Amino acid sequence: MRRFSYACERERDDDRIVDLMIAAESLFLSDSGGEKDRGEIRFRLALRSAYFVESPAYTRRQIFNHMKAAYDLRSAIVHGDGRLSAKRLKDPRGTPVALPAFCSATAELLRIALKGAIEEVHKRGKWPLD
Repeated sequence: MRRFSYACERERDDDRIVDLMIAAESLFLSDSGGEKDRGEIRFRLALRSAYFVESPAYTRRQIFNHMKAAYDLRSAIVHGDGRLSAKRLKDPRGTPVALPAFCSATAELLRIALKGAIEEVHKRGKWPLD
């Protein structure tokens, strides 16, 4: 929740996407093992997001693809040379967008996920879901 909140306060969109993806990792990858699991983190994050986020606006496939792209963008910012590839910047429907719109779409999906997680913890008393 704290990282999601930080993302909303950021002025720079590249900082915003990093915070959003840290929030997503905390939510969907809290059971991650270690070094051996690192190669599939992007896939598991996208898959779990697509499974858990229920959006009437997007299909599971669209959410999956968007979260993969968001993770790739986060990696390019954190580990890469800082250049953002315009081809990665698409909304969940696949329409090219500018970085602020990409961040907003990612934040929308995470807002739905966080709300759902709070409801699940209230209902079942635990997180993460199996």
